[in-house]
Amino acid sequence: GVKTSCIGLVTNTTLNPQDPGYLWEDQGVVVYSNQSSDANCIDPSVFSDADGNYYLTYGSYFGGIRIVALDSVSGKVSGSYRYPVASGDCEASCVIPHEGWYYLFINRGQCCQGSSSTYYIQAGRSENPTGPFLDKNGVDLNSRGGTTILSTSGNFIGPGHVGYYVEDGQEWVTYHYYDGDRGGTATLAIGTVVWEEDGWPRITNEFIREGAYTLTNHHSQLVWQADGGLSEGTPVTQGTYEHDPAQQWNLSPVGNGYYTIAPAGSGLLVEAEGCSDVTGAGLVLGTDQFAACEHWRFERSNILEFVISSRSGNHVVNVSNPSYDEGSPLELTVYSGAASHYWALADTSLSVAVPQVRYGGGLKVFPNPSAGGKLTICPGPDPGGRGTVEVYSAAGTRVYRDLYRGEEEIRLEHSLPPGVYSMRIVTGSKIFENKFIVL
Repeated sequence: GVKTSCIGLVTNTTLNPQDPGYLWEDQGVVVYSNQSSDANCIDPSVFSDADGNYYLTYGSYFGGIRIVALDSVSGKVSGSYRYPVASGDCEASCVIPHEGWYYLFINRGQCCQGSSSTYYIQAGRSENPTGPFLDKNGVDLNSRGGTTILSTSGNFIGPGHVGYYVEDGQEWVTYHYYDGDRGGTATLAIGTVVWEEDGWPRITNEFIREGAYTLTNHHSQLVWQADGGLSEGTPVTQGTYEHDPAQQWNLSPVGNGYYTIAPAGSGLLVEAEGCSDVTGAGLVLGTDQFAACEHWRFERSNILEFVISSRSGNHVVNVSNPSYDEGSPLELTVYSGAASHYWALADTSLSVAVPQVRYGGGLKVFPNPSAGGKLTICPGPDPGGRGTVEVYSAAGTRVYRDLYRGEEEIRLEHSLPPGVYSMRIVTGSKIFENKFIVL
């Protein structure tokens, strides 16, 4: 490889492509490198310190990682000193501030070799945004130190290049890996950051809490059910929720972001019939074999619902046809973004009651923030008929669902714990949404 590279800056006054002022403007070079430079100028990541000062961390393989201060107005380099913070064949840096510490994430190993990749994520921390960054054993990352945060595990091969963002108080990370179950295909993963008691981070894809849930289809608004009893071979279909145990499903993590799905109290698991990975294979109950066809991944979508994919092949769970009818079977299909591919989760351990009152307009939630157990919801303009009223946690878990019959005003009595929530009214293809806070 070569060191001839640069990091540039483009700016825009809006992120809305429909805005008349939407225009990306080139502001020029921030940092650059050539063959005689001490570090390669790629893989940029920006962060700020507790005083609001901005920094850029960058660097790749040749010469290690650098951090440089940025001017908060221009976005260009402020000062000439570039702090060396990690040495050797490391790259893909990212700094995450947390409770007075700055955690530097880097990658070591070989990237981009498919199933042969040896990439892994390490971290060090410092009380200073420019280092030195030390690992758990006190070894400087400039001296080849580093605490391994994420490495190859099962089909997750060569994870790397952490990205970080916070949404409604939830810390998320993005990274890529090579999927050993799919021939080493490069794949994007979204996980969460868990801070351990010793102050060090852990990255996990298991961001659904283990427990009992209902699973409701976005297209039909019907739930998963074991149709005809809890016995081996029973098909999984959709039906109207009636608080039946056969409609409540225990999700249990089995590692690497996968879960088993079991009807409450049955000892059986949901699997693809015959452990098939072909389009149209039905979902049935089977005995626990720790097989790939019994492991399912829940991938959070931009509408706060989940796509459920099978580990045994490149397929997702779908309602056959897709149908609105009760008793229609669930099956595997190739993902296309259809409404029938999305599932809302509701934690059956939370108690929420909604008596409906009268009509109003404009999706608003009062009071907001809410210090008590009562809310008033006014739907959006012309919601478009019947649908559902839904509440989601910041993690994307649905904690309430009921029918919406065109009411202009709904009063909700709840027992939700403190946090940020999303209130939604869904009617056909329309989604009206607003966020609210429970104190």
